[in-house]
Amino acid sequence: MDLTTRVIAGSGLSIPIFDGAHNNGKGRYLSEPEIIKNSLLEQMFEPEELQSLLLVKIDHRNPNANHLKERGFADGIQRRLAFSSGNSYYFADDDLRKKIRRLFATEPDAACRYGSLLVSNCYKGSDTLENLRVKIVDFNDPEYARYKTGDCHGKISPQLARHLGGEQNCPFQFRFAWRRQWAEGNEESSPRASFLSKGTLLPDAQLTDAEGYDIIMDRSSIKGIKKARLDELIPCGDYEFPQVAMGNRGNARATSYDNSWQFTIWYSEDAVRQDLKQPTEEKAKVLADLQRNPLALARYIVQEYDKEQQRRQERSEEEFEDVDGNANSQVQESRWISLLRNDKYGQLVETPKFRKFATDYVAGRWRDLAIKSGYTHSSGMAMPSNNLSRGTVCVPHLPEGDVILTRYPIVNSDNIRLYRNVHDPELKKTRNVIWINPRDAEEYHQADFDGDQLMVSPASKLPSIARETLRAGESGRFETVKQRPKLAYTEVSSDDGGLKYQSLAQIAATVNQNKVGLVATNIGRVQSSMPGEGENVDQFERRQRKLLNRLFQALQVEVDSPKSAERLEDIKEIEGENLLSDAKRWSETHPSHFFDFKKDDRLYRSFAMPADTPGSINVLAREVVNPLWEPTRIRSRDRHEFRYLFPKDDLSVDALEWAEELKSRFQQARDEIQERVGEDRDAFNEELGKLYDSYRAEINELFPTPEERFEGAAALWYTQHTRPEMDRHRRDCLTLAEQMDITFTLQHGYELPSEALPRDAYVLSVPFGSDAIRWKETLEQRAFNLMQLFILSYQ
Repeated sequence: MDLTTRVIAGSGLSIPIFDGAHNNGKGRYLSEPEIIKNSLLEQMFEPEELQSLLLVKIDHRNPNANHLKERGFADGIQRRLAFSSGNSYYFADDDLRKKIRRLFATEPDAACRYGSLLVSNCYKGSDTLENLRVKIVDFNDPEYARYKTGDCHGKISPQLARHLGGEQNCPFQFRFAWRRQWAEGNEESSPRASFLSKGTLLPDAQLTDAEGYDIIMDRSSIKGIKKARLDELIPCGDYEFPQVAMGNRGNARATSYDNSWQFTIWYSEDAVRQDLKQPTEEKAKVLADLQRNPLALARYIVQEYDKEQQRRQERSEEEFEDVDGNANSQVQESRWISLLRNDKYGQLVETPKFRKFATDYVAGRWRDLAIKSGYTHSSGMAMPSNNLSRGTVCVPHLPEGDVILTRYPIVNSDNIRLYRNVHDPELKKTRNVIWINPRDAEEYHQADFDGDQLMVSPASKLPSIARETLRAGESGRFETVKQRPKLAYTEVSSDDGGLKYQSLAQIAATVNQNKVGLVATNIGRVQSSMPGEGENVDQFERRQRKLLNRLFQALQVEVDSPKSAERLEDIKEIEGENLLSDAKRWSETHPSHFFDFKKDDRLYRSFAMPADTPGSINVLAREVVNPLWEPTRIRSRDRHEFRYLFPKDDLSVDALEWAEELKSRFQQARDEIQERVGEDRDAFNEELGKLYDSYRAEINELFPTPEERFEGAAALWYTQHTRPEMDRHRRDCLTLAEQMDITFTLQHGYELPSEALPRDAYVLSVPFGSDAIRWKETLEQRAFNLMQLFILSYQ
């Protein structure tokens, strides 16, 4: 079997995939490779050096280190784990593994904590550079204060920045790799150890070109070298790099940010109503009109997709993703977007597939309005300035005056602060950033300067919320949440006094496991809960605050989990072992329907968000979204009717055979993904997106010209629209329905499709067929409320 990793011109690395968890760890080979674009790994090694690289996948819900053991593979090559990135584990033969592991020689677990730096996509491009002059400094040392660096922030020559896709007066997020072997003949003036580096760089000719440097790199950016050995291996000073691999992951962008329930829960009902109701209502009315007009909805979906894709590309990997995720996967949407762009006559809006897609899309947007509101914040890349007095910021793209500033994940209301925005003459020249005093960034927002995006809004746009926001410098409302010292995985002791993690595989299986989403949701549940009937209010508030303070500390620890081995269960001060069970008991006695249903697939498909209880989190759903919501109505025709768009007679036999073969391969690969990820839809969509990337690379190679690609696409369309696949299933259902009786019963605690909460209901059950239609028409003619009495049709 050919398990060779290849460099595909214009597409990146094509890496074979092995499912290490299949069949109780025996494993299997997947049919499609992983495509990795614009990576440092591709720049650092020659194609022949990377041939043994193999990507191993395991069950990310329950990762087992035994599935990451050293293996002999079908090509006869023995491979071991070299590094990991998230839920991807990269194996290599001994030669390549040793070369990669030299980057982490003094800090072995960094191969898992920072392995993503090797394979992350440098969207603006990556390159191998020669003869760089670099000054390495330390922002904590006053001797280097004149270089104006910060935690993971440095400066770069404008000319070099342009070469890497940088923009004038705009910082970018960088990736950097140095291999000691590149120092041949230049050992005295080059660093003594291999390393990776990441952070942000701001073009500054005065600090670089004028002093003979290409880069001013702060030592805090260096990863893979133990901090205690930095002075020994890479002391501050001037260096010459004969060769480096470097990439630009993204230029700073002042993007818009959806509001989140994490922000809303810290404000009163009245403040939320006054400031967030209007923008939410405006978007809800637009959505209500769109769902009545499929053609307009199709155009809207394409426009919104393009905007979101641009935002996603501009965001950095350090930005916090909303713990709820997006109701409509971008990967899943991309297939429909390509079709809708070319559907000039609107022929696809009646297809069953579009009907389902549009129904899901509209439901997701209603859900977003109920959960996040219709308000969007601005943002900017965090930049350090010791010249700014505390409590002031410089946000060039917003007017001077008070601004509300925070950063996801929001631990509590103390992380949301009011600042005075001033346009400093020098700082305001930099675009798409938020300049902030480093002490404010650390104390209030747990932020550094490696690409963190700060969320900001003018106080004038949220006046009621601004009045309830603490100004930077004011005492907090809760116990201070401080970042704990990072704990290396290689230094964690087991109960018997030995090392808890005996191998890199054990570390890799653990490093990406955290409870960030679970803890954040528990904070939301507890903060938005209300005293029960007859419960002492003062006692309720004391217990609530105590539990919240424990959860705040836990969230900070879990957010740091990729970089630290400590977990919430390890913290005795907050009784970490019992914290989640205590939070669960609290939620059972103080339920919140918002958190019970915010991820329910039926939300705004079958029923609206239950929002009758008090609390700021329910205001928008209760007063804006639910009154405007109504079920989506989009008619469709059978799928096979649309094959005429590309008649078979116009297609070549070769194209049709290829399309049938690809369809078969896709079904096999999709089944493999489904078996591996189970019910995790987000993981399924992510894997499916990577599968489509591999197909695109294949299609570009097989069909080099636009005319050939069109014929291939037409053949695929025809093969996908030739069989009315549901006819047999419908016949089978009708046969079964003939054997069933009509029933009418009172059922207690019945879950109605059109309501979120169960209740007692009379249920008329009619088997699918002509009787069901007749009963439905009879009840409708007699004006029965089908929310109370409904027909259960066996499909």
